[in-house]
Amino acid sequence: MEKETRSAIERAAQRARQILETDFTDQLQGDYDVMLDGRVGKAAGAHLAGRQKALRARIVAAIEHKRMAGMTPKDAVADYLRDAAFTTLNRFVALKMLEARGLVQECITKGDASSGFINEYLAFAPGVKFPDGSGYRNQAEKYQKILARDGVKLEILTSRGALDNLDKLANPAAKVDVGFVQGGLAEGRELPHLVSLGSVYPQPMMVYCRHPEPVELLSQLKGKRIAVGPEGSGARVLAQKLLKINEIHRDLWKALE
Repeated sequence: MEKETRSAIERAAQRARQILETDFTDQLQGDYDVMLDGRVGKAAGAHLAGRQKALRARIVAAIEHKRMAGMTPKDAVADYLRDAAFTTLNRFVALKMLEARGLVQECITKGDASSGFINEYLAFAPGVKFPDGSGYRNQAEKYQKILARDGVKLEILTSRGALDNLDKLANPAAKVDVGFVQGGLAEGRELPHLVSLGSVYPQPMMVYCRHPEPVELLSQLKGKRIAVGPEGSGARVLAQKLLKINEIHRDLWKALE
């Protein structure tokens, strides 16, 4: 490798670490009450959620470990920031190298437009990118390409979500042969002519909350406005089931469409 190339890589790496350190510094001070001069808040702020509190505990423990090894409080925080930036950059570089060698899907080169982000991450949360409920289109397009190899033409139809898919499959007039449906949606329905071809992937149910106080239980959402997903989506059905199990009946929450 030529000297000029090595120098360019070194400058780029240093710049990337500086950007990461600046970002991590802002997070440490603004979110986790860990100051550059070594001062650390006695307890996690009320604005932190459960996972953030656990992360803060690990950060504080790592800094304390450095202090026990003989570093001053200020040096311990600075060393933690360098370690965090270095580790994060190394992981980005490793992913980039794996991409270049074709060992993993493109996952960082184009940011959220990377194929790995679209095909893998969004597969676990189909509604994230597609507010019209058509997130399963990513999977349908995969099968479309696979079937095309054998001369089978697959027509992809837009739907409002998993429940809408199930309704179309149950209705012969809809002329739909195959559809993606979340597990459990067919419970209690008589659909003798439908057959499951197998599970494609697990799909976790994630709950995000914008609230000044930590929310640990779904029962704390009583009286709140809750986005449960559009009519026809599987997310809406599952959300309503979870709310009911937690004794939040329909008159105790407001739907946010």
